[in-house]
Amino acid sequence: MSVQIDTRVSPSLHPANVANLDGYSDATKGYVEGAERALHEAYTGVAAVFDAKEAVRRDLSLTDAGRTMKVDDMAQRVFKKVAALFDTQMANLTKGISQSEDKLNAPVNARAAHPIAAEIRTYIRSMPESDRPGFVFAAITRGDLVTAEAALAGPSYLCGLTPEGHAALLRKYHEQAAPEEAAKLAVMQGALKLLGNRGGMVFTALEEAVGAHPDAVRRMREAKARADKALAV
Repeated sequence: MSVQIDTRVSPSLHPANVANLDGYSDATKGYVEGAERALHEAYTGVAAVFDAKEAVRRDLSLTDAGRTMKVDDMAQRVFKKVAALFDTQMANLTKGISQSEDKLNAPVNARAAHPIAAEIRTYIRSMPESDRPGFVFAAITRGDLVTAEAALAGPSYLCGLTPEGHAALLRKYHEQAAPEEAAKLAVMQGALKLLGNRGGMVFTALEEAVGAHPDAVRRMREAKARADKALAV
């Protein structure tokens, strides 16, 4: 999704950020098209508010406050549209991540019931703590699924791994056993985090485009409401 660079808008909101995510490729980009579309709407929406601000400056029938409120009206419409799109895409990504994790973890969970799984975990737990991650890592890389899946099934403490070490090994297992699905999961997780981090930036960018703090705009609107009420009497 090609969008021309606009120096008035933060590059953090540019949709090209999606292409830099871990796992992004021609094979996985379809899973994060929604995130790219959300950023596209945010980036172009902020740019449009900047354009509107320039346009209303030529409207001599409005006061400075009137111009600001008119631009803010547009900014609020943009924010409502973009916020709803962000929420929808984040919900879709969350659902997709859950489905991908279930798919990736199914073989591991199934292996937990293997007759020798408990013995394998006990064996690993009996090792020096520093040797345990390396032992499981070696099992993964040589394709020893019985050992790797038994070790990674269930909570990390069953075979004496730290939660962080267990998570890293599980990711390595997924990359080895199902690289396409692992890349899909990685890019969706990255897109979800990206949208979560950029959501607040949209509000800030729109405030900058309007050129006035929301509290100042609110006071302008209150003053206009009082004047309209007085004129209506």
